[in-house]
Amino acid sequence: MTEASPHSRIAQLSATAQEHAVARDFDRASACFVQALELRPGDPELLLQLSYMQSLAGRYRQAREHALEAALAPGASAQVVKELLARLRTFNEIPSMLGCIDRLLPMSRIPIPMLVTIAAQLTYAGLPDRAIAFLDEARRGDPEYPPTLLSRAHVLMFLGRLGEAGEDLARVLRRAPQLAQGYWLQSQVRVQSRDDNHVGRIVEQLQAPQRSAQDQALLGFALHKELDDLGRHDEAWEALRQACVVKRASLRHDPAQAARMFEGLHRFAPRSGRASGAAALDGAVPVFVLGMHRSGTTLLEQLLDGHADVRGLGELYDFTSAMRFATDHHCAGVMDSRIPELAPDVDFDEVGRRYLQGIAWRLGGERFFV
Repeated sequence: MTEASPHSRIAQLSATAQEHAVARDFDRASACFVQALELRPGDPELLLQLSYMQSLAGRYRQAREHALEAALAPGASAQVVKELLARLRTFNEIPSMLGCIDRLLPMSRIPIPMLVTIAAQLTYAGLPDRAIAFLDEARRGDPEYPPTLLSRAHVLMFLGRLGEAGEDLARVLRRAPQLAQGYWLQSQVRVQSRDDNHVGRIVEQLQAPQRSAQDQALLGFALHKELDDLGRHDEAWEALRQACVVKRASLRHDPAQAARMFEGLHRFAPRSGRASGAAALDGAVPVFVLGMHRSGTTLLEQLLDGHADVRGLGELYDFTSAMRFATDHHCAGVMDSRIPELAPDVDFDEVGRRYLQGIAWRLGGERFFV
C-alpha cells in the first residue's frame, strides 16, 4: 500500500480538523493543523486556519501570532488574503494589514471585488482617506458596479463629501433598487424636503415580499429619517418603532451576560503591586472622551482636534486589543464578562505601553490624541 502524498495527507488533516471544529473540540482541531504545517511549513492558509482554531480554543496570543505569521508567508491565494486582512484587523494589527495590502499593489492589478474588500477593511480600521483611493480605482474599472458605488458612497460620507455620496447612491439605486442600505444612506446625506424625498420608494420597498429582517430594519430607519425631516413626526415615530422591533428580534443579546460584565467592572480592583500608576509617557498623551451613544462625544473630539497639538483618532480598539493580549482572552466585542474576572492579575503598566505603541503609527508629532 503506497503512502499518501503530503498534499493528500494535508487534505485529510484539514477535513478532520473541520470535523473536530464542528464538534467544538478546538484543541484537537488545532493539533490537526499543527500536523499539517509540519508537512507544509509556513503555508498561509494552514496558519490562518490554525489562528481561527486557537481563537476558538481561547488562546488569543497564539491565535494572533499565527495570523502574523500568515501575513508574512508568500503564496497566499486571493481568498486567503481576503480572510487574512479581516483576521489582522480582528487583532488590531493594522500595520501588518497595511503591509499585506501594499504587497498587492499596484491597484491596476487588483480585481474589483478585492478593491472593495480592501476599502472595507481600511474603513473599519478608521482610514477612510486611504479607502477612497481603492474605491475610486474600482469605479474606474466598472462605473456601474453596485457594491463599489454603495461602499464608495459610505466612505464619502465619512469624508464629509455628501454631495458626491448622494450622486453615487442615486446611481446605485437606479441600477439596483432593491438594495436597502442604499435608501438608509441616501436618507442621511441631506435633509429631505416635501418636493424632493424618497418616502414613496422606501414604502414600496418595505412592501416587497421576502425582505430580510436586516433589510426591513434599514428601510424602516430610512423611512423614519425622511418622515422626520418632513415634519411627519407621528408617522416617523411609528416607522422607528417598527424598525427597532425588527432589529431587536435579529440581535443576539444576553442581558444576563451584560449584567455580569458590569458587576465585574464594578467589583474590579487591581491587585497590589500589579499597577504602579506611573507608566512613562514618552510620546503623545491620550485624552479619553467618555459618553453614551449620540451624546456628543464625536463633536467634542472634533472640537479638540481643531487644536494644532491634538490629533482626533476616532473610536479605536487598541485598548481592547491590549486587554485581550494581557488576559490571553478574545472577547467577541469591546468587552465581555470574562475580561473583568481576569483583569486583577494584569500588569496595567504593560497594558498602557502596548496601547500607546499600538496607536503610535497613527500620530504625526502631536502632543495629545483623542
